[in-house]
Amino acid sequence: MARQERSVLNQVKRYLMDRNFLQLTPKAVLHLDRVLRHNPDFIGVHLGLKKSGCAGYMYILDPVCEVPSKSQVFKVKEITFYVDTASISLLSGSVLDYKVEGLETKAFFINPHVTDACGCGDSVELKEK
Repeated sequence: MARQERSVLNQVKRYLMDRNFLQLTPKAVLHLDRVLRHNPDFIGVHLGLKKSGCAGYMYILDPVCEVPSKSQVFKVKEITFYVDTASISLLSGSVLDYKVEGLETKAFFINPHVTDACGCGDSVELKEK
């Protein structure tokens, strides 16, 4: 395959991955937009997974002022996400929503890779499909 054809193919794959990697509910777009506008130094949101909690993994979802190392950029609904490269396959296909619980607004993921979750919902067990 010629170099130019590979470049076009990679661009198409990237476009499809960006469109299907993560979906945001209207509540998520509104919340993240507010957070990012609150501090002009924020350049986007760091998204990933860390081994933690009783079920195995916890989500990382933090506004950032600089590009995290070992991350890939995804633009979803005009929100820039810096996703840990090691987490991409386990986050792919997820939907991010926000729910109000008492006085706090909490991120909530609908992730097709979740096989189990702890009772409090803060950690999940994941398996690549």
